[in-house]
Amino acid sequence: MEHRGRELYNSRSTCPDKLELRREVPAKKAAVLLLAMFMLAPASATDVQFKRLLQAQSLKCTFGEGSIGLWEAGSLEIDSDNFGGVNFFYNSIDARRGTARVIANMGASDVSVEAGAYGLTFIERALSAVTITTAFAHYKQGTTEFIAVLSRHVAFMGPPMPSQCHGTCVIWQ
Repeated sequence: MEHRGRELYNSRSTCPDKLELRREVPAKKAAVLLLAMFMLAPASATDVQFKRLLQAQSLKCTFGEGSIGLWEAGSLEIDSDNFGGVNFFYNSIDARRGTARVIANMGASDVSVEAGAYGLTFIERALSAVTITTAFAHYKQGTTEFIAVLSRHVAFMGPPMPSQCHGTCVIWQ
């Protein structure tokens, strides 16, 4: 056996794939380290915006224009969609525990919440749909409203109808 740094290589090994894998480990560790560094600091959002969003206990999100995918007979057609200013209220936000509550036009539900370098993501799971809302730690120009996007992945008694709408969220205290 030959010793190179901390890793051992068997010069008689008949499996060159294992040798390659061992050489790739430092590159994978470096990639994970870089990813962790990016997740610790918000990209181009000010620290104040980022902290405000992560510390919010309630958000009011309003969504308008977007698009919907209609799958008729297995063929995709994309149409415009407009939520017409529908409000979603996220309250009891606890990013550390990963829990929150949403109240919208169809009722109320418990949701999971995840915090990342981008902001907050809320995930609502139902039998026929998944709704995902992300509030980014970036303000809409000239405001203190956070940029947001809402995606719905619906499949109920027919073909899938995914949609995505854009809007903003404000801290609602």
